[in-house]
Amino acid sequence: MYIYDGGEISEFALLGFLNMALLLTESEEKSSNSFLPVNTSEGLWEWLEKEQISIGFTTYQTNRLMLVGRKANGRLAINERLFDKPMGLYAQGNSLYMSTRYQIWQLDNHLASGETYQEADRLYVPSHSYTTGSLNVHDLVLDKTGTPVFINTDFSCLARIAEGYSFAPIWQPPFITKLVAEDRCHLNGLAMVDGEATYVTACSMTDSPAGWRSHRNNGGIVLHIPSNEIVLGGLSMPHSPRWYQGKLWMLNAGTGELGYVDDSKFVPIAFCQGFVRGLAFWGDLAIVGISKLRSASFSGLVLEERLLAEGKTAQCGLMVINLHSGEIVHSLFLDKPIEELFDVVVLPNVCRPMSLGFQDEDIERLVTFPSSNGLVTTKPTVKRSSDSKPAIAGLATKERVDRENQESREYEAMERQEQCAEAKIKFQRVFHLNPESLAPYDAMTFPSLQQRWQRQPQRGEVIGVSASVLGDMVGFVIAELLPDFKAEIISLFVDPAHRKKGVGTKMLAFLEREIWSQKFEQIILVYEPTPLAEKALTSMLRKLGWAEPRSLSNGLKFSQKIAQGKTLSKTKPVSDEAKLMFDAGKAQVKENNLEKAIACYQEAIRLQGDYVAAYNQLGNVLQTLGKSEEAIACYQNILEINPNMAAAHCNLGSIWQIQGKTEEAIAAYQRAIKLKPDFGLAYQNLGKLYGNQHQLRAAENCLNQALKLQPKNPQIHQELGNIIKQMGRIEDALICFRNAIKLNPQFSEAYYSLGCLLISKGQLEAAKQCLEKVLQARWDQLSFDPSFIYCSLGFILESQNKFSEALSAYNQSLQLNPEATDIFYQREHLRLTLCDWDDYDHRMQILTERIQRHLEIPHSAKLAPLSLNSFSVPIALHTAVNRHWSQTITEAIAELKAHCGFTARRFNREKIRLGYLSADFRSHAVGSLIAEIFQYHDRNLFEVYGYSLADTTDETTKIIQKGCDFFVNIASLSVEAGARRIYADEIDILIDLGGYTTFCRPEILALQPAPIQMQYLGYPDTMGAEFVQYILSDRQIIPPELARHYTEQVIELPQAFIASPVEISENVPSRSVLGLPEKGFVYGCFNRTNKLDPYLFTAWMRILQQVPDSVLWLSDTSPDITQSLRDKAQAQGIEAERLVFLTKLPLMDFIAHLQRADLFLDTWNYNAGATAIAALQSGLPILTCPGESFASRMGASICHTVGLDQFICESPQAYEEQAIYWGTHPQELQTIRDNLLQNKKELPLFQPKQWVNSLESILQSLMNFSLCRAKERSF
Repeated sequence: MYIYDGGEISEFALLGFLNMALLLTESEEKSSNSFLPVNTSEGLWEWLEKEQISIGFTTYQTNRLMLVGRKANGRLAINERLFDKPMGLYAQGNSLYMSTRYQIWQLDNHLASGETYQEADRLYVPSHSYTTGSLNVHDLVLDKTGTPVFINTDFSCLARIAEGYSFAPIWQPPFITKLVAEDRCHLNGLAMVDGEATYVTACSMTDSPAGWRSHRNNGGIVLHIPSNEIVLGGLSMPHSPRWYQGKLWMLNAGTGELGYVDDSKFVPIAFCQGFVRGLAFWGDLAIVGISKLRSASFSGLVLEERLLAEGKTAQCGLMVINLHSGEIVHSLFLDKPIEELFDVVVLPNVCRPMSLGFQDEDIERLVTFPSSNGLVTTKPTVKRSSDSKPAIAGLATKERVDRENQESREYEAMERQEQCAEAKIKFQRVFHLNPESLAPYDAMTFPSLQQRWQRQPQRGEVIGVSASVLGDMVGFVIAELLPDFKAEIISLFVDPAHRKKGVGTKMLAFLEREIWSQKFEQIILVYEPTPLAEKALTSMLRKLGWAEPRSLSNGLKFSQKIAQGKTLSKTKPVSDEAKLMFDAGKAQVKENNLEKAIACYQEAIRLQGDYVAAYNQLGNVLQTLGKSEEAIACYQNILEINPNMAAAHCNLGSIWQIQGKTEEAIAAYQRAIKLKPDFGLAYQNLGKLYGNQHQLRAAENCLNQALKLQPKNPQIHQELGNIIKQMGRIEDALICFRNAIKLNPQFSEAYYSLGCLLISKGQLEAAKQCLEKVLQARWDQLSFDPSFIYCSLGFILESQNKFSEALSAYNQSLQLNPEATDIFYQREHLRLTLCDWDDYDHRMQILTERIQRHLEIPHSAKLAPLSLNSFSVPIALHTAVNRHWSQTITEAIAELKAHCGFTARRFNREKIRLGYLSADFRSHAVGSLIAEIFQYHDRNLFEVYGYSLADTTDETTKIIQKGCDFFVNIASLSVEAGARRIYADEIDILIDLGGYTTFCRPEILALQPAPIQMQYLGYPDTMGAEFVQYILSDRQIIPPELARHYTEQVIELPQAFIASPVEISENVPSRSVLGLPEKGFVYGCFNRTNKLDPYLFTAWMRILQQVPDSVLWLSDTSPDITQSLRDKAQAQGIEAERLVFLTKLPLMDFIAHLQRADLFLDTWNYNAGATAIAALQSGLPILTCPGESFASRMGASICHTVGLDQFICESPQAYEEQAIYWGTHPQELQTIRDNLLQNKKELPLFQPKQWVNSLESILQSLMNFSLCRAKERSF
């Protein structure tokens, strides 16, 4: 944490005053001649053509109804017509229904079947109008009787058309207490079920004027009309609920997500790059409207933060989304002037729709009647010069009005004046004010707000009160709500004809009440003392009890009013003596003479007891010296002087955070932010604190807010990156770290974070460059342990097979931090790779003890569980290490899991949806083993989904892709997005093939996107995780007596753990070419050297001693390791040449080469897996000695599967004796090899189709059992 160094308008209330004459005189060209910037995806025209549909949508921001059809030449036909603020749009039969500013329009098709007009096969003509007044109508539908039913947003109710009334309310939310035009909850969306209004959406459940605006991020709700119950909450500005295919779909606009409601949870299936609003369906596709974040209503949303984090900008247009996969299959994007859409409809069986508007002459000259046999043109179009504007059909021209109605208008004007003189003045609150919406009313502001906002930005929410007579505005007062519970009057204007009538006084009094009701404590007014202002304001302020205006040094005047019962702190000017000591203290701080600085600040305070800045600096110095209690006393003294000092609250929070007083620290930061909403440091500290508490979303929100206030602060970018990384959004985190480095090229922490993230992505060389950059920095200035740098560097070097350099890095890391068990653990594993077995037993004992102690420490670092298989440790320790790893994941992901809210759904479908999750759908040991199995799944029973965690495509990938019904690359998706994709696909059973291996994503499993999750093959151990319920194995690997060491329920495969046939090449080099004796016995082991240990190697050397002319054929890992093993052999009396090393080869070549060996000697602690299967495929028998752990029993399982049980040894001694026996009986062994090759096609290990059949039977039984249990629980 850090310490602070003191160094859209309401139509009812306002837009009703707009003069629409300006809008109605805009020219409206034919769509064929107009130019509208449109970008569409490939195939959109073809899709519209195939489905025989068109699309309509509204944009109230530019007053357009847009109809999208298609031309015969493969291009889109877009027809646009101007209407006054079109919003809700509904299509039924041959008609469109559309809400506008104060009307609801019915547009009917005037073309007969088969008739066209200007190539259009639908011509929608405004036929009926219902005048509702300005209600801010949103969603609009027809009920069973054909009567328009609509969301009356201003009056917060559901309404219908009623003769003799503007509207008739038929329902309102139970929390709305008054039918009044105040847009209290922003009711907006309506869903019909079987012709009945059933669900509505609102932005909040507030009952105050425009109260929803402070609940935009998480106050949104869905209400069930028949029961009056809230069925879903916690949404962000939800819109467009629609009942479709038995589900309630909706748009969570503030997060940019399309999803559906399931068990009181919102299940998003797709993220859209914009504010989503407007939803229609066709088949298995959704058509979604998206808008840019244009107005203040859209600011501060999660959507905005996500777009910012991803480096994207909001778009405007339409997206067509697959309801099953969430994939965006088509899109149409619009450019300026259109930036916002509202509603969208599908027009079935329409090729090229067209509508007539009120600026189109066709609306005057085209008529039709029952016997007309189509459209009749009553008169030709009048040609005009290019600079003339077309006449508006149904309205007189300006010249005609001036000529024929001048006298009438003058009479009406005089009559109006008389009415105004007698009418009462109406005062009302005006909502949704901002610089954009107030621009048309600048003439009603004084001083000019448009000029003000050119000089300085808007600082807070703007509220106002208007005075009107018979609907005409005659006065306007506006205030800006500022931090520290202060409001400033920024404009006050009264029309000259209504001055000296008390209008200004009453408006200001009305506004005062509004401000006090929001708990503000002070209202100020700063004005230029012109004669007119002095005359008007002096008496007005005096009447309302304001302080006597006083002059400021800049020539302006200042007055204020304090809320009743409140007092403002009064501090005396700082004395020269106190200021002198204060400055001396700051100078001492710069020289790092902190004790002397303390003395100076204390003297400044003695000279002036209310010197806030001195208290603050003294507290900061005391905090730096670790004198927390004394620092707290300083900050509390400040708050006694001024309780609204935000910096003091922030600094108190930082101390309480250090002391572990989390709740007190959070409260302090929140108070600081409330007092000073632009306090970036308080947001930053609070964000870090939330991050430490694993409240990652709250942390992200705070840090995003801090970043808005301080966009060039590299520390905030760095901290935000760390939070986003924990949330699994790797690409977003990379952007944050790189932004931090861009702002501060010497930012070591950002380089380290970036380096670690690049390691996780496999970009090792780039990661190494980042870490080397950190090593050049001054370590005393680092905020983290420098041992971490060398540890990470060691991991990179080890992964690059630079083992000696890696060992040096680990040693340096341990010198800096000798107690770091996680680093010690990594180094010991590397020493095994290097075949460094000095003092082996003692080292293993120390390692075991250190691991056990490490696991007892709360929140200790994770230990890579896969590496544990190389050590000779008890199986119980395997369980403990894996459980520790999984618990760390569970804790880190808990908040995200709650946010996702996935439920354990059970789908009683004909087909089971089976998902496989892996980073190894590629040329990899796991990929080669499973590549063939997918194609054998029974498509009558199963639907197979492959989810790839690696952004790689090779021949193996293509085989797997071909075997899956759906193959989805989710490598670039965040943990949340990946899990949401799986959840949206409604996977019944998810099989994870990676566990805790490279590029794995167990966090996805931790979110539980599938009701049944199991692990298989890729990770040879328990995962120790509550989020993985099953493990696929067999009785050889996990016998009943060892099952207690697995947190998963063991599912026994009946015949084989795996089945994987691979064709063996016959083009194999001779033994002599490979450096092997042509006649001697060849023992082989091609496992990694980290699987070796001194006892195994000694046994191998004794075997060689007992079998003359025999050799040991090993994998060549590195020259240093090769030489080390030969030296060890010589030390045990074996010539170095009897150890032969095979260089690394492509997989298929490697398998073929195995045929030149006679017997595979398996390692003990960590058996061969894919290598053992490859050996058997080449006809090479395996000699294995099982232990207790999964990894030490794979060889036994594989041997049992091919009927080689005699090669499974009960002890190391039996292993050694068997190896010698076969080495001295090669002909007997050859018979076994021949039988193995001859019968290979009948062996379970090489029968993938039968293996898949067995697996499917197990999965079906498991699914049936799960469904039965779900029914029992439901009952």
